[in-house]
Amino acid sequence: MAVYNYRLANGQTRWFFIIDLPPDVNGRRRQHKRQGFPNQAAALKAEQDAQAAYGGAGLGADGTVAAELESWLNERELDVQETTLSNYRDIMRCYVV
Repeated sequence: MAVYNYRLANGQTRWFFIIDLPPDVNGRRRQHKRQGFPNQAAALKAEQDAQAAYGGAGLGADGTVAAELESWLNERELDVQETTLSNYRDIMRCYVV
């Protein structure tokens, strides 16, 4: 388990986690990082949920572009607004899958 804390400019403490994903087709290391959790317990819970989700999905096992895009979209959940993420998913569903 890799859960760490960091300080914001205003002095608040936030937490993040990093999990290792299966290597890509070239054998390069891949990681999944989520940040912005208000406390360590929330970060640990989110890390466990992510590990369960990735463990059951067999990430990139089929090697398709759709599988890689889905992985990328899951990583963007904290980076972009909900409507933007929804638009990305619609575009992927309509034009890629």
